[in-house]
Amino acid sequence: MKLPDFEPYKIYAPVILRLGVCAVFLYFGVNEVLRPNEFLIWLPSFTADLPIPQSVLVFLIGLALVFFGILLLAGIFTRISAVFLAGHVGSVSISLGVSQIGVRDFGLALATFALAVFGPDKFSLDRKISLKARMIITAVFAVALLIVAVFLYIGMTIQ
Repeated sequence: MKLPDFEPYKIYAPVILRLGVCAVFLYFGVNEVLRPNEFLIWLPSFTADLPIPQSVLVFLIGLALVFFGILLLAGIFTRISAVFLAGHVGSVSISLGVSQIGVRDFGLALATFALAVFGPDKFSLDRKISLKARMIITAVFAVALLIVAVFLYIGMTIQ
């Protein structure tokens, strides 16, 4: 049985990788923002000694995952976003050690780092719009995410 010729579709490989990786980061980011207490078990023990509550730390990590996940999804500041996300999941992998989840996260870190090495693909906004436009989009998105986060956090503390 002969495999189909995928050569014409190679330009889509980085986009497919970007979409898949972003789905994972956005899933966990949104869930960490909405239900931070469910993720406390995954925090390293030293985080109990930090001057902020662990649930707030998880909430902030979730916000960062959503922020950089959406930037990477859109292909805005692709390399910066991918390096941040790869570093995050790589540090999680290291803290978990050689385990099923640790090895899986290590693979995810390498896949995300590969996006940083590759840089913006043909369909990234990095290649379509100016630096000034990307900075404006990022700033507006950051402010909007911060406003939503404040309301979510206030809602969680009232309950």
